[in-house]
Amino acid sequence: RTADGKVVVWPTQALETFWCAGWDVVHNRPPENCCVDDLPTVAGMRMLAERLLQLPARLTTPAQRAAWTAFAATIPELPLTADGSMFAAARVISSGVHNS
Repeated sequence: RTADGKVVVWPTQALETFWCAGWDVVHNRPPENCCVDDLPTVAGMRMLAERLLQLPARLTTPAQRAAWTAFAATIPELPLTADGSMFAAARVISSGVHNS
């Protein structure tokens, strides 16, 4: 998780083009050039959390709704380009194209 408690999605790939070429086994993390918080995964997480919370109360329990609400608060924001004008493939994009 990030310092503010948001979920970090990695290892991951972004649109089958940018992905993590390896794993830092010493520190149990992806190398610095791996994708983090890819748009399709983050968007899917946000949509599923929203839809779960839209279920009729008669189909859910208060505990479920509380858990879904708490989880929704930890989902990262959708990744944007540096100028914020459009969506990006991921919050962090790998340094090279691996599949073109």
